[in-house]
Amino acid sequence: DTGGSLVLIGANAGQKLTNQNASVIIGGAAGNNATGDGNVYIGRSVAQYSTSASSCVIVGTYAGIDNQGSKNTIVGYYAGRGASGATDGDQNTFIGHRVGIAIRGGDTNTGLGHDALLTLQNGSNNTALGDRAGEALLHGNSNVFIGKDTGKLVTSGSNDIVIGSGAQASSATVSNEITLGNNGITKFRIPGIGLTMTSGIITIPTPVIDIDGDVTIDGNLNVIGISTFQNNVHLLDNDYLYVGGSAGTT
Repeated sequence: DTGGSLVLIGANAGQKLTNQNASVIIGGAAGNNATGDGNVYIGRSVAQYSTSASSCVIVGTYAGIDNQGSKNTIVGYYAGRGASGATDGDQNTFIGHRVGIAIRGGDTNTGLGHDALLTLQNGSNNTALGDRAGEALLHGNSNVFIGKDTGKLVTSGSNDIVIGSGAQASSATVSNEITLGNNGITKFRIPGIGLTMTSGIITIPTPVIDIDGDVTIDGNLNVIGISTFQNNVHLLDNDYLYVGGSAGTT
């Protein structure tokens, strides 16, 4: 090799480098086929079949073994393995056991936790934090999964936000949905504005509520204090309006 600033330690480590620079390759067969610059490969067979990938940090036995993407950070056993013959993605961060193991072409994904984003192939801009978070996602984009087992049933949804241990989206393919908490959560609070939702009741202590548009209420509406209606109030189907304890029809 005629390059500079290279550290090569281990049987067959970086053996195909020619004039590359600034790489550290440590471990048996690590970076065995590497021809890119600026990589750090540490561990047995790390990036063994990677070729022109550059600016990657890959650490852990068999991590990124088939990685062909650049600017990836991959840490963990079989993490970000990639697929033989695939292009793989760029600028991904996979940290944990088998995180992103099936990646083929997705970019700018972040997976952190045991088996997070386990089956992701071509999705991009996904974030999964937690044990098995987003593990079934195949091709979805721009999803956020936070918490153990969170969103682990979603396969192809996009632009979903799922937060909370065991929280799941409404279906495997749903998109543009926000899910907060699992089925055991029965109360939702925003302390700063005093909003509380529990058992079908919404409590809003703020003095003024502005509603622009139609409101449909299936059940009782209890108003404590003074209410002002600037336009007509219509009661349909001979329902009743109770004022001051008395009742009258429209």
